[in-house]
Amino acid sequence: MTQTGARGSFVRPLDAHAPLHWAAVALAAVSGVIHVYLGVVEGIPPFVVAGVGFFVGIAVFLTRFWRRLFYPVAAVFAFVQIALWLAGGMRFFTLGVVDKVVQAAFVVVVLYLYRVGE
Repeated sequence: MTQTGARGSFVRPLDAHAPLHWAAVALAAVSGVIHVYLGVVEGIPPFVVAGVGFFVGIAVFLTRFWRRLFYPVAAVFAFVQIALWLAGGMRFFTLGVVDKVVQAAFVVVVLYLYRVGE
């Protein structure tokens, strides 16, 4: 028996998300696509794993399992990607710069959402 009401759904109602939430989702999706693309095209499995990590984060965010504590976890995940890129010699420079700008924006947005208690 499946429940169709709000209490039985794993997915939060779409109206529960403010525009800044959707900005965070979009930024995470862009970074996830870039990582998966580079991972597949260049044959670098850790890039695929990082990209999938962004998509898993999006999936959890859209469910009722999301907790406020996950915002700093998401920020650390993205910040580590930035640090690894810098420490690794900034491979794929142009796409890397685009990705790191996206990730920096993502970090700012999720930390803001954490700060304001969204």
